[in-house]
Amino acid sequence: MAVRGTIKERDVFREMHGGEHWVIVANVEQLMQAAEQIATVRRECNMRVSIMMADLEDEDDAAKTKSDVMKLLRSDDRHRLMILSEAGGLRDKDGRIIPLMTRKKLKEVMEGRAECIGELPRDVRHSLPLINNALGHIPNVTMSAGDQYLKESYAYMGAGTLFVNGKFTMKKMPMNQYPIFEAMNADHVRSDKFRFRSVKELQKGFRNHYALYSGDIPIGGASMIPMPGKTREFAQFWAEVMGQGIGKEIASFIPELAGDRTVYSITSDTATKSILSGCDFFDDVGLLAEARDRHDDRVPQHLYRYSEKRLAKKRPELFVSTPEKRQMR
Repeated sequence: MAVRGTIKERDVFREMHGGEHWVIVANVEQLMQAAEQIATVRRECNMRVSIMMADLEDEDDAAKTKSDVMKLLRSDDRHRLMILSEAGGLRDKDGRIIPLMTRKKLKEVMEGRAECIGELPRDVRHSLPLINNALGHIPNVTMSAGDQYLKESYAYMGAGTLFVNGKFTMKKMPMNQYPIFEAMNADHVRSDKFRFRSVKELQKGFRNHYALYSGDIPIGGASMIPMPGKTREFAQFWAEVMGQGIGKEIASFIPELAGDRTVYSITSDTATKSILSGCDFFDDVGLLAEARDRHDDRVPQHLYRYSEKRLAKKRPELFVSTPEKRQMR
């Protein structure tokens, strides 16, 4: 099944989604749509996938489902919970799937305080209390459509909405997750958010890539790449979704990852500029082209590799964080 960002390696899938899959289905139609794909996961990944039929719009059925799910999660927090919905996940006011939502944001949705959310279908609205309760026991819950089960399970960006409890860890990506890093990088190069890097550069970036994990699922990250002298390049900065604090969470780890090194970051992305500008340990030097023209002694030689065409078209900005700046915090 060819989808954007598909991760084909089965061991990656098994390690990220260990334990048993519990799929809650509200109607037979969704189950029929997912049946063949669930069989593929059972067969090719040797995973247990259990189906729970539940009418969450029925008060008694919803209460029983909640009780059963809570007992399940208390007994083993390795379970992965997915709710199949005709809507395929939460959608914004333009009808687009929201790929990730924190528990904090979810509570705003349940209280009717989230302005960015479109109209909630009945099955989605009745699923939210169950998701919120489950996030008290496990890091993630997913909501997707039945015919998107395989993509939600195999693609690094998924197909529906990933709900996360907001308890994150930042660590180096293990070697077997290189396909995730490669797919993410390819997407960002295609959208022109990342510059193209050679295979050698890409591998160097991965060896120094730190991902932000919700449970075992990477939802963002950045590379801290060693450069000549006592410098590091903060690059390949990504987050599965902006506007929910994921980017700021990643940036907060920069002082710890930088140590006693000077860190340089170059970006043309508006969201990234906003995040780095808000970090009190970064100085916004300005446009890279102008900094290079001034022969600023803070601009290391390796940053001169940016082409004049890219400098003129994308107008990347240079940010610098020195050990002295970080000590002043």
